[in-house]
Amino acid sequence: EYDQIYRDLAPFWGIEPAQLQAVQRDWEGHVHSYTLGKSTPSGPFYVANETLPDDDHDRRRLLEGGYRILQLMKEVEEDLPLFRAVFSPHDNPNVFLTEEMRSKAIKAGKLGKYIDIDKDRTPYTRGWLHACPADSPANEPPIETEAEADKEKPKNKTFIYNHLLAMDPCNHPSILSQHGQFLSYGPGPSAEPFPVPQFSFCSTTLHTDIRVPHIGSWLSDVEGESSEEGEWERKEDDRLLWRGMNTGMYHAEDKPWRDAQRDRLMEMAQRPKGNVEILVSDTDGKSGGDEERLRVEKGVLASVSLRRVRRSRRSLIGGKR
Repeated sequence: EYDQIYRDLAPFWGIEPAQLQAVQRDWEGHVHSYTLGKSTPSGPFYVANETLPDDDHDRRRLLEGGYRILQLMKEVEEDLPLFRAVFSPHDNPNVFLTEEMRSKAIKAGKLGKYIDIDKDRTPYTRGWLHACPADSPANEPPIETEAEADKEKPKNKTFIYNHLLAMDPCNHPSILSQHGQFLSYGPGPSAEPFPVPQFSFCSTTLHTDIRVPHIGSWLSDVEGESSEEGEWERKEDDRLLWRGMNTGMYHAEDKPWRDAQRDRLMEMAQRPKGNVEILVSDTDGKSGGDEERLRVEKGVLASVSLRRVRRSRRSLIGGKR
């Protein structure tokens, strides 16, 4: 974890502090963000600014992560220095930087120097591949003799020994066409002109969001707890159950959502012959008393379940193993 903290902060050592503070102040106006800060030595640690929707429900939902961080830091808020930090409320990163700018800032920081973000800023640049080194597999020209369908197939089948390396699209460019995080943006977003200090709940190797501990959706270990111990062994239902939303990317006719990881998982599970039963829940994710069930052939489950998920927002899908 400490190595990752260092890697996330590395580009900012190469920016002059006054310029970095100016970037931070400007970024407080970034749409869909909130700022946590401490303005006086005695505190408190609080939500100092936000640019969230006017709708109260959406605003509270997007601020939930911030409130959890405030609660996490409650015991030490008196020891915190004066500061302001911008956070993204979403569960995906959005600070995109070119490899050239990232390397330039990191190199300057290692030498104890600063880049001039007014003179050295990145011109308008768009595309995922600009975040990868020039000699990385992602920037290698495709083999012209390959069929279009074979270009994204892995060249070798191997076991994963380093999960972080396995998730790097620069080393495995097929990820760009297989994961909703990248599929949603097509060839890729436009790059920021210089490093931006935004804290987020997650990141990728192509983003420069600063990761922050988050206790949302935390479940403690149930092993040894009397109320849960042995529950798994006592399960008598042999069916495999998957429950979730079609989240991960926007599902629309002009989007390649069928290639996203969750949709592909469902498609792969439906390849064998047979049929499965679908339990459609209401908009709150509860089945209620009037349960609607459908039994469909696995070959047509994708189109049926997607229509149902779009309508109800949640689905409960089960089938015999």
